[in-house]
Amino acid sequence: MDMLQIIEAKKRGSELGESEIEAWVRGVVDESIPLYQSASLLMAIRLNGMTFDETWLLTRAMANSGDRVHYKGFPVVVDKHSTGGVGDKVTLILAPLVAACGVPVAMLSGRSLGFTGGTIDKFESIAGVTCEFDDLTLQRMMQEIGWVNAQPSSRIAPADRALYALRDVTGTVDSIPLITASIMSKKMCGGGTHLCLDVKCGPGAFMQNFDDARKLASSLKQVGILGGLKMAGVISRMAEPLGQAVGNYVEMWEAVRYLTEWPKTPLAELVMALADHMLKMYMPDEEKRAAMLMSAIESGAAIEALRRYLDFCGGDVRAIDQLMSMELTQEGVAVTSTRDGFVNDIDGYGLALCARELGAGRITQNDRIDPMAGFILEKQLADEVKAGDVLLLVYGKKAKSWLSQNRERIPALFTIGNSAIDKASIILDEV
Repeated sequence: MDMLQIIEAKKRGSELGESEIEAWVRGVVDESIPLYQSASLLMAIRLNGMTFDETWLLTRAMANSGDRVHYKGFPVVVDKHSTGGVGDKVTLILAPLVAACGVPVAMLSGRSLGFTGGTIDKFESIAGVTCEFDDLTLQRMMQEIGWVNAQPSSRIAPADRALYALRDVTGTVDSIPLITASIMSKKMCGGGTHLCLDVKCGPGAFMQNFDDARKLASSLKQVGILGGLKMAGVISRMAEPLGQAVGNYVEMWEAVRYLTEWPKTPLAELVMALADHMLKMYMPDEEKRAAMLMSAIESGAAIEALRRYLDFCGGDVRAIDQLMSMELTQEGVAVTSTRDGFVNDIDGYGLALCARELGAGRITQNDRIDPMAGFILEKQLADEVKAGDVLLLVYGKKAKSWLSQNRERIPALFTIGNSAIDKASIILDEV
């Protein structure tokens, strides 16, 4: 197969066939195709798009490029995927909550190259925790604690691993066909039978307008169905940070708070919507599902599911108790408001950039994360604020030195208006 002919075909907007796509994916994995040719084809795809058939063929070829996880004895296993966002700690809350209701949950998560850490970075902010396991250990984890969250091995969709790294440095990340193939090739290999989607929409997301978010959600759902998965989910708003905490350890702190107290917030609304979808396959009665989820929190079953997971992963058995008792507000460095009014907007993207500078995220794979780096917001959307009130607290080894040079940046990320805004639902649509 002549790679130059494949590039020329896509450059002219032609549709690639099965043999062409599979030859490219094989060449990516065995490194017989030079990176510069793959980069050229990625850009042609980014500019000219792909048909749905091409997107499916690419996804299937990438999924077939490596191994698949199977959970023996579990005919139904639910999974969740979020397209990401600032302060997105949903998995930390959702997985143990749903597992506490008796539903097997398996999620493969990643570390982050970006603003804040990935889900694995968040779990591993707990001392001793490691989330890299072989397949036999994943099976044992499912059997012993009822849910799995782990970093995928290099054998899962290796074509995606290679192409994603290339997309990241060639300006080809923002392509719906390429996003679809990247996400779904891994999800088809992760051991789940049902997948719940959380497609983000807004200034803090890849898809910044609703039409694009809808297109991505539709693409993911259709490919997932062809791949043998049962699909459901939501499109959710992502502008301001999701929840109160932005960082790694501080997001674990907030997750523990939700699993024990369940405050009524947009984050709680989103988690409950996703949890309801994940339980629906077991229990058609909506009222019973809601009662079961709240019972898991009130009885302590949900926090116990998280405790068992962290213990299995090597964490200190006292970690949950430490998080539950920790008064983080006494340890952060405060940034205050300069005026009276109401919080009309919070620039989540700008806040995420600040968090990365503090050490909460990575620019390169080799960057070291400071687990404590990040923010806790004391004022959130629609809250009233007075001049001198604390807007947020800053954490991490560099908190004081960073603030000495950047203190004026934080208040500028909060839009303070003269009147309160209405709180809209975080759920924009069903998938």
